[in-house]
Amino acid sequence: MHITTQRRVIERCPENEQDFLSCEKALAEALKPFMAEFYLINAGVMAYYIYAEREANIRDIVDSSAEMLRRPELLRYARQAAVQFDWHNAFAIAIRMEFVHDKVTALFDLVFNTDYVGLDILSIVFHGEDQEDFCERFRQAVADLTRNDA
Repeated sequence: MHITTQRRVIERCPENEQDFLSCEKALAEALKPFMAEFYLINAGVMAYYIYAEREANIRDIVDSSAEMLRRPELLRYARQAAVQFDWHNAFAIAIRMEFVHDKVTALFDLVFNTDYVGLDILSIVFHGEDQEDFCERFRQAVADLTRNDA
C-alpha cells in the first residue's frame, strides 16, 4: 500500500512578502519564552561552540531553551549556525532552526545581537490536503507551541 501526502513548499519572494512577515510575527510571538531564555547564554561561549562546530553543545542549548515552550519537541536546531563579526559593531549570532508540526514545517534563522533578536523565515512546507490560506494554517500550527488546551 502506497500512501502519498500532498506537500506545498512556499519560499519567500516579493509577491508573498507580507504573508511571510505575518507568519514571522506569529512565530516570534510564540517563541518569546524560548528567545528570552536563549538570549541569556553567554555570547562568547556560543561563538566558540559555533566556530569549533560543537553541534551537540548547540543542540543542547537549543533544547534546554525550548523547554520554556509548551511543546518544545516542535522546535529543532537545523545544524547550521554562524557568527557575524564586524570590527566596528557588536557581533551577531545566527542559528538555523526548524519548526516541525504535523501540518507544517518552517525553516528559519534566529539572529541574536546585543541590540535585537530577529527572526527570518526562509521557507514553509505545508502537509496535507488543505492548501488554502497558508498564513492562517501557519498561525494555527504555531499556536500549538504555547496553547494550553492542546
